[in-house]
Amino acid sequence: MTVVGDKQLLATETLLLGDDEVGEFVVHIRESGGAVAWPLRVRVRFTAPGAAEESARWEYDDKVLMMVFSGWGNPRGSSFRRAQRLGEHKGAPFGFNVTHQRLGDLNQVTFQFYTGGTYE
Repeated sequence: MTVVGDKQLLATETLLLGDDEVGEFVVHIRESGGAVAWPLRVRVRFTAPGAAEESARWEYDDKVLMMVFSGWGNPRGSSFRRAQRLGEHKGAPFGFNVTHQRLGDLNQVTFQFYTGGTYE
């Protein structure tokens, strides 16, 4: 088991995506004993790197978590200050954090998904 602060790490995914290209992966949300509760399908898209302001939005629909990041174009990098809460399973919160760097025409992004702990 890997621990990050007060959270248990569920998965780490790194992607290289062009603008408006969709990346997809699965995160296994786990019970407190470690058994897989359900597979969370995640789709990610980065768009409009030149937008004046960074934004991120996500929604869970039809068993897929869709995440769209706009204006994330900083070559020195971007991230959230703290992990973001996605939901709760049997009383245990789960969420994620992300780091991003613009490399030429590519978006290099690393996600970490967690269970337990505190979130923004």
